[in-house]
Amino acid sequence: MAEAFVRDNAIVLPREIMELLGLSEGDVLEVRLENGNIVLEPLHDPFKILGEVLGDFTYDRRARIEAEKYLFRVAGQCQD
Repeated sequence: MAEAFVRDNAIVLPREIMELLGLSEGDVLEVRLENGNIVLEPLHDPFKILGEVLGDFTYDRRARIEAEKYLFRVAGQCQD
């Protein structure tokens, strides 16, 4: 079992947990309580995912704006 600790009002996760989850310093996590337990869940950046999927695909500014609107709309509907 790995332990996390609080430092300067931040939760510090063990390096091995960070690596297993593919997390880097500065990544954003959702924090919630479930049955008296603290649950941390990575929030994935839709723009990073889009960049990974599209690679070096280029598109014009209007297409980018429409894609961003779509991603924000979809992200707002996500419920796990």
